[in-house]
Amino acid sequence: MNHESKSTHHENSTTVVHIGDYLKREREAIKVSIEKVSQKTKINLNILKSLEANDFKSLPSPAYVKGFVLSYARVLGLSPEDVINKLEYSYLTIVGKPFPALNHSKNTEPLQINPELNDPAKVLEDEKKIESRKKLVLPVTLGISVVVGVVGLYNLLTGTIKKEIKSTQTDEVPTAPITVEAQPVSETTAPVVTDAVPDKPVTTEAIKDEAPKEVVKVPKTAPPQPVLEAAKPEEKPAINLAKRIFPPKDFRKINLKLFAYQDGDEATMSLLNEETKSKFDGNQENVYINAADGDTWLSYKVDDKKIQSVSLKKGEGIFLQGKKVLMFFGNVKATRIFYQNKLIDAPTPTGFKSLIFPESETKKHMLPLFPKASNDMLYTAEEYIQRMTEEEKQVSN
Repeated sequence: MNHESKSTHHENSTTVVHIGDYLKREREAIKVSIEKVSQKTKINLNILKSLEANDFKSLPSPAYVKGFVLSYARVLGLSPEDVINKLEYSYLTIVGKPFPALNHSKNTEPLQINPELNDPAKVLEDEKKIESRKKLVLPVTLGISVVVGVVGLYNLLTGTIKKEIKSTQTDEVPTAPITVEAQPVSETTAPVVTDAVPDKPVTTEAIKDEAPKEVVKVPKTAPPQPVLEAAKPEEKPAINLAKRIFPPKDFRKINLKLFAYQDGDEATMSLLNEETKSKFDGNQENVYINAADGDTWLSYKVDDKKIQSVSLKKGEGIFLQGKKVLMFFGNVKATRIFYQNKLIDAPTPTGFKSLIFPESETKKHMLPLFPKASNDMLYTAEEYIQRMTEEEKQVSN
């Protein structure tokens, strides 16, 4: 079957389909399973399923999504320009904003990451599910509910106390019944107030029929002293997470080895060519990554330089060197990684992986390695925690 001709036929349709529907349709047309695509592209099966479902919320950053789509298209023999156009159209109509323009660099010079480039660390690198990021929402919601409830109850009690104080601040005789002992009175005297509730209104005639009683004048009581209202505690404003640049995130210590040395066959070891080997410096950390089996994406930080992001197409490589090298991969399974001119294995079930060189620095860092703030900038975990703490103090004051 001429797959190119078939694709052209589909393009003549007046209905524009979303990228996921298009890829699934083209895959099924040539009777290729999604599992086969995963095997060929080295892309996690769940990511491919989310891609075919146009579920951008479950996918990592646009940088990775673009690479996934291009790898998928390559397996099916589709036009790269065509699938990218469909991707941008789908992202615009589903997400509601234009697909971010990516600006990758392959050098090791400091590079300010493109603000539109989302953080690949949104996908938990510790091989946990992406959904675990949501676990912070419940305690924050409960905390805010408790604060609102306490303030509401306080206002209710304060209002009730004020009403009671107002009702007692009067020069009139208290309205509560006062019991007095019966004494002889003249016929023209007023009735005696008792705590008994009469069945009928008390009249002058009724009083005449009773035994003479003496009028008891009840002196006016001194007005009650005003009750001082307790000072209202200062209410601290609730932290508005929507306006936080460094909203709360969960960070985890690294307790496991991130990689292990392994033997490679002749073809694999040949990826580390003589030119790359000649750059080796025994006093520094030397890392070479080759996208041997497919496209890959990574963010990295060398020494005190800024975090950079790079996209490698199949067959391309990058060499990093410094006293300390931090890296976060997308689709690491498509790569071959050489550390100090030796092949290493970086196992992960998801394709996302963090690596730290030298190993002695591992316990000094936390995951996610490069969290993203709400200003779309990447930071190291340590920088993010420091700024998050400072921001919490500012918002609480």
